[in-house]
Amino acid sequence: MLFALISCFSIRLQSQTNTVAKKEASKKARLAVSTFINLPIGIFAETHFAGAGFEVTKANTLLTKPNKKISYSYNGGFDYFIGKKESTSSYTYKYPGYKVIHLAAGIQYLSHARFSIGINGGPGLSIYNGSTRFCIVGKIATRYDARQKFSLLVGLKMNSEFTTRSLWNFYAGVSFKL
Repeated sequence: MLFALISCFSIRLQSQTNTVAKKEASKKARLAVSTFINLPIGIFAETHFAGAGFEVTKANTLLTKPNKKISYSYNGGFDYFIGKKESTSSYTYKYPGYKVIHLAAGIQYLSHARFSIGINGGPGLSIYNGSTRFCIVGKIATRYDARQKFSLLVGLKMNSEFTTRSLWNFYAGVSFKL
């Protein structure tokens, strides 16, 4: 009788620890990787062509609970813009590439089961012509979840250094949840 009681108790404890382990495994930090095309606008478009970029985001910040419309998001990324060639008189000059490394945090509003809009901002480093400067990066983006692990992105991004005007660009791309 004592053996049967101990056996039942140990089986119950083992099943509870498996349930806790499964819950903790499902909370693991999964990542979403986004790649996109950047299109400079305004004065930035006068000196640079389109560029490319990528970001890494913690995926479970992108997926809110069914009753929750607002969630926090954070990411890190890299953008690169190709410099244009310019000719004046008989001299041709090519603008150097412009790079930005950034970290951002913000909020995301889930307006529909598959559609969200978010705003992020944070610090960054801009690298241009051999010099590195501190900058502030801000962006507003929309996300459409086309499938469970695949999303489409469209947004507007701003890089602002203290000594120059803000540089604006549109971007569009895709995101894959790993």
